[in-house]
Amino acid sequence: MRYFEKISFEQFKKDVQADINLYNDYLLPKRATKNSVGYDFYAINDIVIKPNEIVKIPTGYKANFNGDEGLLLIMRSGLGFKYNLRLTNQIGLIESDYYNNESNE
Repeated sequence: MRYFEKISFEQFKKDVQADINLYNDYLLPKRATKNSVGYDFYAINDIVIKPNEIVKIPTGYKANFNGDEGLLLIMRSGLGFKYNLRLTNQIGLIESDYYNNESNE
């Protein structure tokens, strides 16, 4: 079953900041409509990216999906055209660890 969940608050403190209110309030990915192809991800807080700067943006999520699936992270085309934003590796792929887990053999 596919779903997203928040990382633990302990991990959130390491990756983002030690703010319990921010942790409680940030949104999990969701589909904008029932027919949406993908999920919309939301930034945890506002980020300013300067020209030619590379910024690592934490999501605060854990993704759970079926063993024969993967998760593609793709920049919305409007953000790329309007602001020249892109992922440094162009498309992010997160594969299930189903086949790397001995308990699934």
